Amino acid sequence: MRVAVPISNPAETEYFDSGQDVEFFCGYMPEWWLKKVYETMPSAAAALPYAANNRSIQGSITDVEAMRILVEKCNEKNIELLVAMNVKTIPPQLYVRFDELVEHSLELGINYFIVTSYEYSKHLSERYPAVRIALSCLAQTTNSYAARRFSELSSVRRIMLPRHLSAYEICNIATSNPNCEFEFFIFSNRCPYDDGRCNASHAFSAICREALHYIAGINDDNSSESLRHSLQTARFNLLNWTLPGFEQAEHSVRLNQLACSACSVPIFLDCPNITTAKLSIRGRGFEERIAQYEIASRVISIARSSSPEAVRNWMKNNFGENFCSGGLHCMIPDQWGVC
Repeated sequence: MRVAVPISNPAETEYFDSGQDVEFFCGYMPEWWLKKVYETMPSAAAALPYAANNRSIQGSITDVEAMRILVEKCNEKNIELLVAMNVKTIPPQLYVRFDELVEHSLELGINYFIVTSYEYSKHLSERYPAVRIALSCLAQTTNSYAARRFSELSSVRRIMLPRHLSAYEICNIATSNPNCEFEFFIFSNRCPYDDGRCNASHAFSAICREALHYIAGINDDNSSESLRHSLQTARFNLLNWTLPGFEQAEHSVRLNQLACSACSVPIFLDCPNITTAKLSIRGRGFEERIAQYEIASRVISIARSSSPEAVRNWMKNNFGENFCSGGLHCMIPDQWGVC
């Protein structure tokens, strides 16, 4: 089992050695491509959800030379690199733009993409036989029949399962589709929106200040004091809804925002096609990403010869006795009989 780690620049690869059970994923939005997307759509607001990959552009790679170097370093270390194209749906007029990005990426030596849209996945399978697809968690594959439909596409190699499934459901989906790989979230940001469509859909309410900034253009310069206060309060409540002030101990991980499924790893190891444990912390600092990677790697090592209870005990020893209490950090809740 490998750990999928978000990466934002070539220098971050220096921490990892060849042969480690790790892979990288990133957003890639070269400036020339962003310009074409904005030219194709009728307005900047209409273009942004597609150009920004449902996220802010920050944290993604926009420089072609930086991506070229990243690919070279990954090849040197024999580490897989996936590029995210997480747009939920792609309008017909943008197919040519995304095809241009795929062709450009293939020229750089990238042929593994994270894709959400079934129709575009089908299009890639038919047009670009060299492309491999990891189906994004945003596709919301929640049962074995949906997984089978996606895995029938020739380019789909892996399906990333969403955060809210139980261990039983994950194992059932995987065992029902033995010819496809599956990925689960071992650690994730705590957010009530399980679909991860941060900047694409949450602008309809004042819960996410970032979304209003990028989608609606509302920022500190053009908003009222009462609106800014409301957004700041909503954001504070959102980011601290689990255990405010949770003791940080000696770790660089923001524990009060950490959602965890570590104790399910021993169960998932019994399913050979559950191959990847994902860290969902794009945009976080490198120190925190490395800290979570080290924890995930240690958990997988323990899980190879131990039980879920042994993993829970290790997590509690490192993060505090209350970490596994009450289900507040748990993505696999106790009502499913796992935690």
